[in-house]
Amino acid sequence: MQRMRCLALATTLTTVRRAAAWSSACAPGPGRPAVRRAATSSADSPAAPHDPSKPRSSRLRQHLNPLSQRWRTPIVLAHDYYDKMFAAPEHPLWLDIGSAKGGFAIDVATARGEINILGLEIRPEAVKFALDRLARRGGPPNVAFLQCNANVDLDSTLAPLADAATGEVPRLERVLLQFPDPHFKRRHRKRRVIDGLLVHTVAARLPQGGDICLTSDILEVAVELRAAFRAAKGFNEMRDDGGSGAGWLAANTVGVPTEREVAVENNGLPVYRCRFVRNGEPVAADTIAVVDQAITDLRRFEKSPNPP
Repeated sequence: MQRMRCLALATTLTTVRRAAAWSSACAPGPGRPAVRRAATSSADSPAAPHDPSKPRSSRLRQHLNPLSQRWRTPIVLAHDYYDKMFAAPEHPLWLDIGSAKGGFAIDVATARGEINILGLEIRPEAVKFALDRLARRGGPPNVAFLQCNANVDLDSTLAPLADAATGEVPRLERVLLQFPDPHFKRRHRKRRVIDGLLVHTVAARLPQGGDICLTSDILEVAVELRAAFRAAKGFNEMRDDGGSGAGWLAANTVGVPTEREVAVENNGLPVYRCRFVRNGEPVAADTIAVVDQAITDLRRFEKSPNPP
């Protein structure tokens, strides 16, 4: 009995420390402007100058419950949404799921003028921060931000670009899911962004040759992301170890690091990366159920403080 209590206490302390470290690394630094109002997209809510008579909030909210009914109402985009968002809407599209404060998406757009990148973020305050940041930099014109819940809205976000016959989005070239909220508490793990529906949507909308890049600095989360796409048919995993190692990619596959990636590596901590390329195999009808079961099995194992 005493040994079980010690194990439970040790597990709780570890979770608390990891959560504290994760939140600390995500917190805005000194002097960074914070956010006051929400924005739906970069088209209908242009950045406004800060009113000096109103105090700035000191930080962005780090966690939000995507299962709350407030965030479960699907959005519907106009058929010409992408024409209004981008100066050259015909260019290949990248999706950054969980774009946070927008620094990564803006940096990618600056470095890769031949692509368009759309950042999806559930927190309205973070979207407003990204729009303010974009306005301060004066562009570039090939990046936009949309406030939405990827677990609910990913399919409808891509619907205006979908081919009527196949359902694929021909210009969708890459999907990025980097450093998603780990939701360390056991009762909150169901809030993690990865689930069967998201994997099914990516598989259905991504054309052959398109890829998804997955990144986390939390091993359990990275394993879960990778297992989800391994469980789904229709993807080939890209590895640089010849299949002999743990399977994590050694280097950033995008060429532009996220702000969190820089902070983690500067602290000498590991970053776990993997990449899957869409092959020509049709999306299996049972993809959602198979992926959800794979995730459930992993989380059951993760719950055990001393697994066999």
